[in-house]
Amino acid sequence: NLSEALSLPVSSLGEAEALPRRLKVLTLNVWEDQFENEGTLREGLPAAAGTPTHARLRMEMIVELIAREEPDLIALQEVTEPLALLLLSHPCMRKYFCTSFDHLPTHPNCPSGLMLLSLWPLEEPFLHALPSNAGRNFVCAQVRWPTRAGEPRCFMFGTFHLESSPRDSDIRAQQAARIGELCASTDLCVLCGNTNVKQDPQPLSFGLFEVDAWSAACGGDGGATRGVGVVPVNIPKSWSGGGDYRMDRILVTGTARVREARLVGDVPQMQGSKRVWMSDHLGVLAWIEGDE
Repeated sequence: NLSEALSLPVSSLGEAEALPRRLKVLTLNVWEDQFENEGTLREGLPAAAGTPTHARLRMEMIVELIAREEPDLIALQEVTEPLALLLLSHPCMRKYFCTSFDHLPTHPNCPSGLMLLSLWPLEEPFLHALPSNAGRNFVCAQVRWPTRAGEPRCFMFGTFHLESSPRDSDIRAQQAARIGELCASTDLCVLCGNTNVKQDPQPLSFGLFEVDAWSAACGGDGGATRGVGVVPVNIPKSWSGGGDYRMDRILVTGTARVREARLVGDVPQMQGSKRVWMSDHLGVLAWIEGDE
């Protein structure tokens, strides 16, 4: 069961292997739905509500991505118990420590949760409720980053899934501000997740002087992770006229520097005559470099 499959060891990093100065970070919204939603489009046509989204294949594709890229830190959104069990059943996932909460519904309007995975123990994990009409949370933990000098550098690793409705830009702003308050006392943070930003009137700010990994590494162009022209599945019909959004972000605060970023998950696999993407979002990978 899930309690056996998920655990959160808390231990010293005294025996941890030496870590290069670069951290490789992946964030991905895994798409909670095991069946197509009513009122959505798949590749420009109405989706057949109730037909499978091929969750097992999608989780296998995510595991293949993780095995190939070998990220040090992973932040997942829209995690459910069945999806978590599918992911963690694969041997390549056994090397990761993971948070063991927020996989079950915390609110009638929020049937999925958040998950952190790390090659090193996740210490002092906590779930913080955010201002929300849909039970949104912020999950965070401390990670000790070994340095060449021998003294680990402690930083906060956190993930979020902000309010989803296009009309809820004010709530998203409140949620980001609350996360910023929770992280204000930590000098180095790696924050990942789905901002759900679409055509919000103001740029989303966490109040931490945070650096957006994509913007820092790739400039202001591109980077869309959700939309008709990105992954053409589970698209609300209201988006049928277009609209690609850079919802998914990796944010860094403090003295760490972003050296590279790219998108992943844009190549589908065939399931019979149907194209299957690993999610309805693209993931973001970033390489973060710290000083000693």
